[in-house]
Amino acid sequence: MKKNKAIVVFIATMALLLSSVVGFNSMFSQAKRVAYGQSNALQQAQNYLNFAPFSKKGLIKQLKFEGYSDNEAKYAVKNCGANWKDQAERKAIDYLNTAPFSKSGLIKQLKFEGFTAKQAEYGVKNCGANWKKQAVKKGKQYLDSMPFSKSRLISQLKYEGFTKKQVNYAIKKIY
Repeated sequence: MKKNKAIVVFIATMALLLSSVVGFNSMFSQAKRVAYGQSNALQQAQNYLNFAPFSKKGLIKQLKFEGYSDNEAKYAVKNCGANWKDQAERKAIDYLNTAPFSKSGLIKQLKFEGFTAKQAEYGVKNCGANWKKQAVKKGKQYLDSMPFSKSRLISQLKYEGFTKKQVNYAIKKIY
C-alpha cells in the first residue's frame, strides 16, 4: 500500500511539474510574440523615418494603421531613436519644397501633423526659409489660380500669416 501511495504521490508531483512547465512555455511563447511585435514595429518605425519625417503622434498613428497594437506602436516610437525636433525641421523643409507657407502658417501645419509647439517652432526656425520669398511664391500661387486685386491679395497674404514687411516685399515683386 505504501508503494502504491508513493507511486500516486510521484505521479501527482510529475503532473504538477509538467503542468507548470507547459504553463511556463505558454507564457514564454506569449512573451516571444510580444517581443516579435515590438521588434517588427520598431523596424517599421525606423524604415518610415528613413523615408520621411514624422511626428511622434504621426508615427504612432501610422504604425497602428499598419496593424500594430497601441503598445507595439508606442514601444517602437519610444525606442526608435528619433530626434523629434529634427523630424519637425525635415517636415518643414518637405512642406516648403511643395508649397509656400508663412512662418506662422507652417508652425500651425506642423502642429496639425502632431508636433508639439516647441518642436514645430524649432523646425520652422531651422528650416532655412526666406519668408519674403515665401510671400512672393504664395502671392503668385494665388494669382495663378484666380484674379485678385492688389488690395485683396494684400489681405489674403496677411490672412495667411505673412508679416506686413513680407507682404509689402511680395507686392513690390509681383506688381
